[in-house]
Formats: sequence, structure tokens, C-alpha cells
Amino acid sequence: NRIFMDGGTWVEPASSVFPQITGAGLPAALTGNIPGRHGIPSLYFFDRKTQKYPVLYVALEAFDWNEWLSPQVKTVWEHFEGPDDAIAIGPALSRGADEVISFLWGYEYKPVEYRSKLKLGLRKLKRTVTGAPPARLTVVYNGWFAHMEHVKGSTAPEMDEHYASIDNLIGEAVRVFNETMDAREKELGQPVERYIALVSDQGHQDIKEVFSLD
Repeated sequence: NRIFMDGGTWVEPASSVFPQITGAGLPAALTGNIPGRHGIPSLYFFDRKTQKYPVLYVALEAFDWNEWLSPQVKTVWEHFEGPDDAIAIGPALSRGADEVISFLWGYEYKPVEYRSKLKLGLRKLKRTVTGAPPARLTVVYNGWFAHMEHVKGSTAPEMDEHYASIDNLIGEAVRVFNETMDAREKELGQPVERYIALVSDQGHQDIKEVFSLD
């Protein structure tokens, strides 16, 4: 609330894609294109051209998002073409990122955190040795509490601690980001433009009634 609603630009109402599911929404957020353009309409779909039925959240197919993304669209990372300019932490879709730390389906949150800290530690060491500047873009995708919402419901009392936790994590991330940019400004002796965007790939509304398509 302090950073994004009181201190930033708050868009209301905002329109999502259809269907409002990660498969369609995440590529839309990362490319700026609706599903009809980016080519991934859901987490599972039938592709008429290839006669295939990918399921992008199980087994090896969970790694095929980049393959199914249309070559006609650009991801946010592909707009940053310098070496070590763009990082992807978490999203299965990461085409164009220089450093990728993937979120593996079925894994708990901690292994992702540990892998991220290890890779980013090595990255910091490399920057220290080479004198290279920090990345111009970092995308962090956190899907761990969304999985719990799917099971327990978004308004379940046990979700409260996880909402508080993610709020603290975002606050900490913003603090570290601003410290890094402040140090960069001091090093360069001039202002450094900085932007932070908080985006959701879907909404969570607890469904009370379900009707069978049959």
C-alpha cells in the first residue's frame, strides 16, 4: 500500500486476459500481448497446426513455455540486449533472459530461494571482478502462495500469514533495489532512472458454484 498505492500509479479497474489463468496471463504480462498474439491460451490447450496437446505444468512440458511462445512477439527481456542485462527468477517463460532461475513445479518455495541466492551471489562476484554494472532488468515471479490459494481459497484464515510474508518480501526487495540504485547514482555522479512494477498474472476469487460443461 505504501509503495504501490500511496506512492505510485494505481490502475483501477484493469482488464485481464481471458481465460484468467497463469498460462494466458503470465505471457501477456511478460510480452504485452493478448493470448491470441502470444500463442499460449492456457496451461493446457490443443494446437491445431501441430496437432499437439501441451500441458505446461507437468513433467518435462513445464519447460516448454519458450517453445510455444510466438516468435512474432518480444518478451520484456528481449528488449534488453546487452550482456548480463536481464534476469528471470521464477517464471517458466524466460526467453531472452541472460540469467534464468526457474521455478520447478512440485517444488516448495525454499529450493527456489536457495538457488536464487547462490546464482545471484556468483553474479555479484563476477560483477566485482569485471567491474560490470548491475542488471538493467530483474523479473521475479512468485507463485508459491497462489498454489495454496487454489487449494484453500483466497480468503482462508491460514492465508493471512502468507499475504503478510509476501508483503514483507516485496518491501525488502524494494529496499535492496533502492540501495543498489543509490550506490549506482553515487558511483556515476548523476541520477539513475528506476522503475518497479507489481503485476499479477491472474485474480483469485473464491468460486461458490460450479456447473459441469456436460
